[in-house]
Amino acid sequence: MPGCRLDRRMRPPAAARRGTSQARAPAQVRLRDGAARLGPTSPAAMRRTARRTDGAMGRQDGAEHLSWNDPGRLGISLMTERVPMRWRMMLAVLSLCAGQAFSQTLAGSGRGAGEIRVATFDYCPYVCNPDAEGGRLGIAVDVIKEIYEPLGYRLVFRNSNFKRALLSVEDGSFDIIPMLNPGNSKDIALSGSQWISLVQTFYVKKGSAWRYHGIASLQGRVTGSIVGYNYDSVSPEYERYLEAHHKENDGSVVYVASGDSILNVLKLVEAGRIDVFNEDSFTVDYLIAKHHLNGKFASAGVLGFLPQYTGFSRKNPRTPELIAAFDKGVRRIVHSGRFNDILLKYGLKPASQAGEKR
Repeated sequence: MPGCRLDRRMRPPAAARRGTSQARAPAQVRLRDGAARLGPTSPAAMRRTARRTDGAMGRQDGAEHLSWNDPGRLGISLMTERVPMRWRMMLAVLSLCAGQAFSQTLAGSGRGAGEIRVATFDYCPYVCNPDAEGGRLGIAVDVIKEIYEPLGYRLVFRNSNFKRALLSVEDGSFDIIPMLNPGNSKDIALSGSQWISLVQTFYVKKGSAWRYHGIASLQGRVTGSIVGYNYDSVSPEYERYLEAHHKENDGSVVYVASGDSILNVLKLVEAGRIDVFNEDSFTVDYLIAKHHLNGKFASAGVLGFLPQYTGFSRKNPRTPELIAAFDKGVRRIVHSGRFNDILLKYGLKPASQAGEKR
């Protein structure tokens, strides 16, 4: 049994360990006078020996009595006050090993299935800080809870930034990161299927006639972005455009790096200092509703779709089991309409193509 080893001095007789029904290795039974009798280990003989021993020792009904009976292999009936120390130690080790095996069995089965450590970060409405969002955990976290809690798993969350969350799942200190795209890490196993896509949408100030019609349509416009963003997975051409103009420092690309970055960029759009900004539509819709900015912005075209997956630590031996449960759970949530209920909780319109393109 993994993790359990008996000291050679504590093992039963060799024949008994082999488990043959013909084993007849003598067992020693100590009497009160200190004498020892040797007898065969057949069950019937041992019962007779035990009865004689009990009578010789004058055992009373209230005395503690241990029995280890394995018919055809080994049968011993002993008074605990006369059990040699090495046998007591062996029985204690066996009990400990049995307890560990039972715990491991529980950890791998439905109810009482164990603990899952989830590394979260702030990217509302997908992954939210509940202290700042009225107790809401985010769409991705709600999906995880909806899948694993009915199976008996206990979820433990730690909130940090996205980079730290990635590293903690890569090194195995956490089991799951709620969402990421395939380009974020090569060292994290992905769910078998994407469960949603980010719709990377251009936003302009309300009343602007500008619409996105390819990279050339960005010429003459001030484009806003956020330090650390990379659009290669959506549009390598758009990423090259941002990098080239940022290096030229010609004023056509403005990067924002501060807390609440998306909200700050939207405020720059509202103030007329930035003409266009690209971000996921659910993220912008959620922020607009939360900060009462309705009617101030308009969508101006879609750059592309960025598939999102849930990530699992490759260092967790339970990962295949967790991924299988996740994929099955996502299908159930989407097909039952429960996913749309989760979206409505965040003030978002139901997605007709969740798991593909919404």
